[in-house]
Amino acid sequence: MPMDVKDPAMDKGNGIECWLDEQELAASASSEYWNDTMIEQGKDWWCEKGSDGSRLMDFLEQSGFLQQFRHLLQVGRREGLVQGHILDAAAGVCWTSALLSREPQVEQVEAMDFSRHRIELIAPNIFELFRADPGKIRRVIGSFYHVARPDGFYDLIVLCQAFHHAEQPELLLNECSRVLKPGGVLLLACEPYIPLWRYAGKTVLTALKKGRIMNFSELYPADAVTGDQNYLSRDYRLMLRMHGFNIVYFQKDCRHRMLGLFARKESG
Repeated sequence: MPMDVKDPAMDKGNGIECWLDEQELAASASSEYWNDTMIEQGKDWWCEKGSDGSRLMDFLEQSGFLQQFRHLLQVGRREGLVQGHILDAAAGVCWTSALLSREPQVEQVEAMDFSRHRIELIAPNIFELFRADPGKIRRVIGSFYHVARPDGFYDLIVLCQAFHHAEQPELLLNECSRVLKPGGVLLLACEPYIPLWRYAGKTVLTALKKGRIMNFSELYPADAVTGDQNYLSRDYRLMLRMHGFNIVYFQKDCRHRMLGLFARKESG
């Protein structure tokens, strides 16, 4: 285990691993927003104990998230990509972890997020709603920039609606590469993208209005509160290739303007 990755600690009584102490959690980028329960309760993700989960399920269906993730699981099952030890990084309320746990070739899913109430309070309700295999799931409070596992630990890392939250995507991809086994797989799912035609049109319109051509980050700045980044679909592929990943499957959902892909870590 690298010297800068501390040994994980367990919360007393609930069996949840903590890779961040309270000070580190508070210092994490956009942590204040994602750990604000008052804001969270107004979101479709919120699923209290005893809830039928209808608001969440409606959201997952209408957004296309559930359809795309299930499709990617089907592809992964067929190609032998969804198996072994899995890190569901920035897992949110852990609906993806629940579905992953039901896959027959999956041995363990580590559902990791830095939103404490999502991991502690909401995730168990989601596991029940999605009929997860709880014996396969370990909940973790942590950051995807600093994974408290040795090199080459995971067979698969899942980032569903998560990669675009990374303010430091290069650091994230380096850490994913470190903890993936040689030949291990990275799954990006439900990641939003800016259509090329929209980018081109906005470039022309702003150039006519301002008298100069603005670069992409000026046209589509990151969200100052959530930390969300904006990308063209080609940006995802380029970043992955630059960090030693070979894309083995790529799907674009033009209706919902999101994409999903499997990328394999180079063995050499």
